[in-house]
Amino acid sequence: MKRTLNILSGLKKKIRGRGPTALLKALLRKLWTLIYLRREFIIFCGDMTTEQWFKNGDAPPKYSPTIDAEIRIGSIDDLDKFNGVVSQKKIELFREWFKRGYDLFLAIHNGKVVYYQWLAYSDFYDAWNGIMFSPAPDEVVPVDIYTVPTFKNKNLHLAADSLTIAHCKEIGRYKMIAITSPEKFPLLKIMYKRTKFAGVHPIKRGVYYKYLNCIKRHTYE
Repeated sequence: MKRTLNILSGLKKKIRGRGPTALLKALLRKLWTLIYLRREFIIFCGDMTTEQWFKNGDAPPKYSPTIDAEIRIGSIDDLDKFNGVVSQKKIELFREWFKRGYDLFLAIHNGKVVYYQWLAYSDFYDAWNGIMFSPAPDEVVPVDIYTVPTFKNKNLHLAADSLTIAHCKEIGRYKMIAITSPEKFPLLKIMYKRTKFAGVHPIKRGVYYKYLNCIKRHTYE
């Protein structure tokens, strides 16, 4: 009963904030995506193999957050710091990722996680795009990156990237394989250049189709 009242209260707030017509359009768009979904994507590689600081052993560029935050590699003991940031279901998923050997990089502010990034070194299924990634021994796959909305534009991602790239160098993984939309790809190329990637180039371009949330297929250029 309480949950129903909370849902109704939230619905009333959305109607007041956006208006009934805008809300109806949003609901119809959501319903349509359950019936049919078409999403373009680019699988790309961020190449770190030819960057000069990898050759001569110099330290990678370092960025500092604009708030008082600790940037470091996380451990399973940090999972309690995610309470109130992500759902309990996701915390249990993170526990499973630790068991698979994935690495967690995070930013902590006042005892709470305000940014995190996961790197995978073995098979990872991207449910959002319906694609299985199987990284080679010199590759790494970023599987989940998130900034708490109120802490965006605080340099947290760049500061964490400085740490992740240095870590990749230490373990001999010089290629980052990731997926994005065509709209975001140009911005990602600029961001990767700031963190001293030698180059970013597309591997595959394609379209992901989903019908009635069960029939899935991909087409590639």
